[in-house]
Amino acid sequence: MSRIRARERLINTSQQIGGALGLAVLATIANSRTEDLLASAGRSPAELTNALNEGVRSAFLGGAGIAALGLVLTLGLIRGRDSRAHVELGAPPKSNPRRPSGHSRGLGWLSICAVAPRSR
Repeated sequence: MSRIRARERLINTSQQIGGALGLAVLATIANSRTEDLLASAGRSPAELTNALNEGVRSAFLGGAGIAALGLVLTLGLIRGRDSRAHVELGAPPKSNPRRPSGHSRGLGWLSICAVAPRSR
C-alpha cells in the first residue's frame, strides 16, 4: 500500500515540476520577444500593447510547437505490440479449464503489477 502511495506522490510531484518548468519557459519566451520589440521601437509607450501581444503570441506558438513535438514523439516511440500487450494485461483473465473460475491464486496486488514479457 505504501509503494502505491509513493508512486502517486512521485507522479504528482513530476507533474507539478513539469508544469512549473513549462510555464517558466513560456514566460521567458514571451518576455524576451516583448523586450526585443520594445527595444526596436525605442521604448515607445504606443508600441507597448503591440509588443505585449506579440510576446504572448510567441509564447503560445512555442507551447503549440512543444505539444506537437510531444505528439510526434509519442506516436513514433510507442510500438503497436507494446500497446497490445498493455491492453491484454488489463483484459479479464481467461478461465482455466483445470481450475474453477472462482478460485484465486492468492497473489493479491502482485497480479496487478505483472509486466508482460517482450517478444524479440
